[in-house]
Amino acid sequence: MCNGNAAIDIISIFVSCLIGGWAVITCPCGVVYSVKFNLRAESPRDFVDMLLSWKHFPNVVVYDYARGLASHANRRQPGIFGPFNGRLLDPTPQNIQQASEGKVVVNMPWLRSPKMPADKDGHPLTGSSQHFALNDVFHQGNSKDRTDILRKLELVPELAGLVNSQCVEQLFSGMRKNNYFLNMTTPSTHIFLQRNILHHYNTAKNQKAMVQYSQAVPSTGKMQTDIHGRAVLAPARAGIQKGTSAIDKKEEPEEPQELNVMKEQRDVTLLHGLEPHIGCWGQELVDEQELMLTQVLDNTKNPRDHIAMVDDFILTRSDFWSLGLERDVDGTILNSCLKIVEKRVDHVFAANSHITATWFPPFSANPMDHLPDNAASLQWIIIPVHVPGHWILCLLRPQAREIFFLDPLSGSHWRNESRTHPLRHIAHLLSPGPWRTLGGNDVPGLAKQGCSNNCGIFVIMYALYIVMGAKCDFREENMPQIRRWWCLLLITNFPMPSEQARMLARKRRRNERKLQDSEDARLKKMRSESISFEEGDLKTSGVTGRIEQEALLHDTMKAAKWCRTQSFKGRHSLPDVVKMDEREQKETLQELQHCEDEDRSMELREPFMFSFQLKSDFEVFCAEIMDVKNLKVYVCFEE
Repeated sequence: MCNGNAAIDIISIFVSCLIGGWAVITCPCGVVYSVKFNLRAESPRDFVDMLLSWKHFPNVVVYDYARGLASHANRRQPGIFGPFNGRLLDPTPQNIQQASEGKVVVNMPWLRSPKMPADKDGHPLTGSSQHFALNDVFHQGNSKDRTDILRKLELVPELAGLVNSQCVEQLFSGMRKNNYFLNMTTPSTHIFLQRNILHHYNTAKNQKAMVQYSQAVPSTGKMQTDIHGRAVLAPARAGIQKGTSAIDKKEEPEEPQELNVMKEQRDVTLLHGLEPHIGCWGQELVDEQELMLTQVLDNTKNPRDHIAMVDDFILTRSDFWSLGLERDVDGTILNSCLKIVEKRVDHVFAANSHITATWFPPFSANPMDHLPDNAASLQWIIIPVHVPGHWILCLLRPQAREIFFLDPLSGSHWRNESRTHPLRHIAHLLSPGPWRTLGGNDVPGLAKQGCSNNCGIFVIMYALYIVMGAKCDFREENMPQIRRWWCLLLITNFPMPSEQARMLARKRRRNERKLQDSEDARLKKMRSESISFEEGDLKTSGVTGRIEQEALLHDTMKAAKWCRTQSFKGRHSLPDVVKMDEREQKETLQELQHCEDEDRSMELREPFMFSFQLKSDFEVFCAEIMDVKNLKVYVCFEE
């Protein structure tokens, strides 16, 4: 068999067959890796025979009956498809429901770059020891087993829209013209000729791909295959200088291909390997990375070209110019860099600089509309702020009641009270009480900006280092290298998806909005049918069963969000459930729902209780929340 085309990693496998005759295993680009000639109708047994004959079992297998394939393989070799019997997630009712609603994704970053460190017995190209059996796009709706929804390709962003599910059908269609003369030959001749035909088919596929790739690379580079048969870009060897002969000038030996693989494994531009250390951003780039950056930062190309996509933000070439070249950093790409910090560290939220600009006069928008509902329970909140011609940073640490005002040009606090006052107000809404204020001089070793336009880069690095608790080891002279490193982080981890993948994402978002609209309509109808009651100083309402508990949590969160925007005369405390994570909230609700003892039920309501010191504050709360907003909550006062 010929070596695989490196345009798509060969560990992502497409499996299919013709009914009877012969069955094949191909990579997503259509190169045939295995073939089996059958005397009977095909079954999962045939494909497991071929897969188990491989030296390295593939990480992802796509088949029209994935559940049968995984079950048969695990009977023959227990645990070969795992975890979850080859499914993407544990088949719990919650995971199945979220997958059916398009609310869950399973990332496989090792499909693009090797996992570091590699798992024990991991695949040599990916480093992962996980093996998944997924359904072919055209057959995934045939199964009546609800757990098979966890085998959909669309749940994996690295595969959605990139796997050509028709490549095997196209292969069989092209081979059908050979059936007449092949069926007239003896079995041994049939097998020999078929293998020969497939060999030429693979060779033609690879040659066509190499020609296409060669047209896309500059003349200074060339395409070659590495030790795994993948197409890689290699720099052209330098020519002989004028005035020297070929005898006088010894040829430099080509770098061993094994070293190229080692360089790939040392790549620190992967999101899971991101660390605030000079060993990460200060590493020398390999030739492929330098070439990639040269192409992206080429200011002779169209500035509107789409290069990367972080969440819903599309980054153009001009955005990368502002980050990678010595220019003022644009807000869109600065937000994207801070999103990388948010994704790398748990319990962190990075605010959008375009929205934070509306928090200050003359707009004075409500900041709580942008912050998540669990903002008070987060470890860090990153707030970038742009003043004319300059970037500054505010960091909130609600759990420790600390607020940082960082200006790359100054070690002191911000001097503009119109900027600091709204942010201090946010801090007190999240956690009432005294907050400790810190500036740049309070952070040991924090670097300062010189006479340059690197303020945006300093803001990004401040957020990365302080949030991850590292000591700053970067300086002004490191900024050009750091700029290019952040560009590589975005390009490597958030490549521009295909149009098909973007269409699927838009469809998923539309479905989520429809579900949210239907949920809001259901809650509104439920509230209109509920009966309010008052019990002493305790006010509550609701219907019965599970729906009542869902409405209770929904209304409690909305009421808590409103309380954070108010200034009451006396003390008040928000319900404990506001600070819980989703799992704890669910457990608390279930316990309250199934409680039949009245005394115990009163005790279980405590996590949902709003408490006020003064009756006047209690009455203001009830008037707004229960009468105006028609929310159903638990509330009491101390007087």
